[in-house]
Amino acid sequence: MSPLAALPSVAAAAAAALRDMNPHVTVTVLPSPAVEPPALAALLRGAAAVVVAGGPTPATPFALAVDAAAADAGAAFFWGGVRGGAGWCFLNAHSHSWAPGAGEGGVAGGAAAGAPTHPPTLHHARYAPLERALRHTWAGLHPRRTHGLAYALRAVADFEVHAHAAPTPSDLAAVIDRGHALAAADGVAPHSLSRFVDDGSLAAFVAATGEHPAAAAVVGGTLAGEAVKVVTRVGKPLDNLFLFSMSDGRGVVERLGEPPAPAGDGVVEVESVVV
Repeated sequence: MSPLAALPSVAAAAAAALRDMNPHVTVTVLPSPAVEPPALAALLRGAAAVVVAGGPTPATPFALAVDAAAADAGAAFFWGGVRGGAGWCFLNAHSHSWAPGAGEGGVAGGAAAGAPTHPPTLHHARYAPLERALRHTWAGLHPRRTHGLAYALRAVADFEVHAHAAPTPSDLAAVIDRGHALAAADGVAPHSLSRFVDDGSLAAFVAATGEHPAAAAVVGGTLAGEAVKVVTRVGKPLDNLFLFSMSDGRGVVERLGEPPAPAGDGVVEVESVVV
């Protein structure tokens, strides 16, 4: 047996980390299934959250299919990835209720002896599906306040959906063309996109063939922490896209997709996480 064959997969290592972070949560690793929504929904039935990291290429169509299947199965959906020194973590928690954690108005530690106890105050939010987040119009984004990776991710996702393939360095011109086409369709002036479409950052994102360990650690740690929040329903979860780039050292949250109005009260019991 090759020494490499004995090493755990990325999914198995992530599942082990999630178990260590919360031993009361059941974490299951599934092989990457086919993209037929009914088959996916059947596999995910009973899970509280689904995490897609890596997976088949192109990544975007697979992530879109799993997000739709997770919605049918009643499971929250996470999608994380890293290209070179840049990465992202997306969450669609559907209609989610949570209690504040420590530092959010929650109680740190146990209550004092004899002190009255009160049920936690629940907060509620509705999340946008991945498809709507990836189609979020650029016209509503401030070019100086929005992380450039938000534009690069949409351009690459749009290319993968239409080309049915992951972009390679030879596809850079086609991805840039997709970016300018999206800008034109959204009524955004081409010069306002130059900072993140033509300055080399998109080229670096497309040309990347591996994952920088530092970027993977930031994105992976963020994803794992958010998954624990969603499963335990303690602490405000990500809303809804975390972006990180080593080129500027920034990690920011963008809220894309314009989700529906806030949901009503209600808490759903959770049982397991599928990676």
